[in-house]
Amino acid sequence: MLMQYGSQLHFWCCFDLVPKEAGDTVWGEIVKAIRNWVTKRCGQQEYLGRRWFFVGGDWKMADQSRFRVQTEACIGNGNESAPEYWAIRFEHPCVDESFRQWRTDIGVMLLPSGRFRVVLTTIHWLSREFIADDPPSPVSSAPGIVKTLIRSPRWQARSGDETLSIQPIPLDVGQGQAFLTLLESPDRPPVVLVTLDHGTGRASLDPARLSRLLAGTAAVYIATSPDVDKELQ
Repeated sequence: MLMQYGSQLHFWCCFDLVPKEAGDTVWGEIVKAIRNWVTKRCGQQEYLGRRWFFVGGDWKMADQSRFRVQTEACIGNGNESAPEYWAIRFEHPCVDESFRQWRTDIGVMLLPSGRFRVVLTTIHWLSREFIADDPPSPVSSAPGIVKTLIRSPRWQARSGDETLSIQPIPLDVGQGQAFLTLLESPDRPPVVLVTLDHGTGRASLDPARLSRLLAGTAAVYIATSPDVDKELQ
């Protein structure tokens, strides 16, 4: 899938979904979750509920051509209920800036281990008819579908050996060596540690908000005490 000329990268992430029940592929549940997310943007559309969404097809909203959904599937080493490759491209206009268009590409790949690798890219661009000064770029944040997939009780979201969450992970005194081991691991996501001010005992930024913004891209840790700094030193 080609990138749009003049587009700006808004968000990118890659993580694995590991079924919690042995032998449960959950591929259909993943695609249904993505379809529900698209439906919330487009409004209830009967055509989105048909089989083409799973096996490949193209749809445009009749009265609003800027809404478009394309899907592709390839069985490969999978099967009809869980193909090896599936992808969707979803385009829609911006709610805040009428001349801005959004596009999200999502790929789901079945791995030999039984995991499903999810890769998501969101971009935006201004239409050629826009002639004023460029409006401020939106603040980068994880799309709602990323948070939905990570929250699901059907599977675990993982990056390498690390379980991902949309909540910050507490780092207590005494866990310094385990944290160091994590940082030394070559098979881990980016790690963000929010420490506490020694004077006030407070974090300089909101770790919960940061964790939501970085959902799917990093593991956010929050020190539970200023003494964590001394241990890490």
